[in-house]
Amino acid sequence: MSCAGTQTYLETIASVGEDANIKAIGAFTLLAEDKPNASTRASGSSIGIGVSADNYFAENIAVSALRAAVGEGANIQAMNGIRIESVSDAVLSAVTDADQGGVFTEGVLKSRNAVSRELHAEIGRNVTL
Repeated sequence: MSCAGTQTYLETIASVGEDANIKAIGAFTLLAEDKPNASTRASGSSIGIGVSADNYFAENIAVSALRAAVGEGANIQAMNGIRIESVSDAVLSAVTDADQGGVFTEGVLKSRNAVSRELHAEIGRNVTL
């Protein structure tokens, strides 16, 4: 079995340190964000002649861990609001086709995309917001 594709692991952390003191006249936003983007194409010419389509496919796997954290004892003041968030926005495209001259003996053309996310927004002890 052959696979054309990508695998990626992303770890993103945005943080306010312990005992930090932040004062904002407007709004305060703490944002941990990732945007993985992958595109894979397995065409007939790269698959070959006389091959089972079940044995070849395009695949993308994106695993991400995001954390927005306010440390223990921090003080955040903002007149127009406080926002703490983690955002993951993956764009994956996997295409397997036979339009480039490959000849398959049997099977089904397949493509796979998989995304796994862990998103955390954490506020430590004794934080003042």
